[in-house]
Amino acid sequence: MIAVIIPTYNPKDEFLNETLNSLKKQSLHTSFWELIIVDNNSSPKVEADLSWHPNSCIVSEEKQGLTHARLKGFSQTNCEIIVMVDDDNILDENYLENCLSIFNEFPKMGAIGGNIEGKFEIIPPYWTKDFFSLLAIRNLGKEILIANIQLRNNNKIDYPLFSPVGAGMAIRRIALNKYLEEIQRDTQLIADRSGDSLTSSGDNEIVMQIFLNGFDIGFFPKLSMKHIIPTERLNKIYLGKLNKAIMHSWTLFLIKYNQCPWNRFNKITLQLRVIKALIKYAPWKSPSNYIKFNGVIGQLEALSS
Repeated sequence: MIAVIIPTYNPKDEFLNETLNSLKKQSLHTSFWELIIVDNNSSPKVEADLSWHPNSCIVSEEKQGLTHARLKGFSQTNCEIIVMVDDDNILDENYLENCLSIFNEFPKMGAIGGNIEGKFEIIPPYWTKDFFSLLAIRNLGKEILIANIQLRNNNKIDYPLFSPVGAGMAIRRIALNKYLEEIQRDTQLIADRSGDSLTSSGDNEIVMQIFLNGFDIGFFPKLSMKHIIPTERLNKIYLGKLNKAIMHSWTLFLIKYNQCPWNRFNKITLQLRVIKALIKYAPWKSPSNYIKFNGVIGQLEALSS
């Protein structure tokens, strides 16, 4: 059995409906999967017609944040496979069936993902293409990629860069249990976005814990989906804020797991480093420079924390 978990906070009705419509069209019969929507303090409360699915529900999580909403969803199911879906994702009609077949074919596989195409409300400005990865848009090609912890580099465990992102990530339940056990005693949990905060790397932490506990991580091109990108996410202010938050949490993640390639430094020197970055990146010259500069600031703040 598969559990599809959709955490949501103040969703756009039209986006959530597109997500649910893509689930309605799944080739895998509803008797083989369940649907759980987690309302994370939305106002008004989330309402959706789920009459088409015999095993579906909407549950609430009062503790704000994507990570807490996901944890709530995880606690609501005992299914062997969990698929994480955001409220603006459109799954290919064979997505769930392909997830099932991949896990059956690869018994050591812990977490998988695939290519993600952007579905834009407007034609994106030309300069935004360099930052599509910030919006969970990626095309890694047509080759299956698998990372095995046995292939470590001189006993150093490198995070697989083709690892699945949170949107569309499918997880074997027994592998997820290791992550759940770890965060019960983890005082340095790297949480995902909460309210208006754009922090991330919670999905990286899920992948890393699964990987550290001996499960494989895989990229499978037959897992295909779209990510709806609204107009307001295609401006330099939003992308700058997003890049700053992502680079801050990504750097903290690398530090936590002893993989950070950059030297940490005393916070006293932070302001000087920010000035040097300001001179180097000249954020006033172009949107690209502005976004890159904000990413560097996020990184520097993490390295000085």
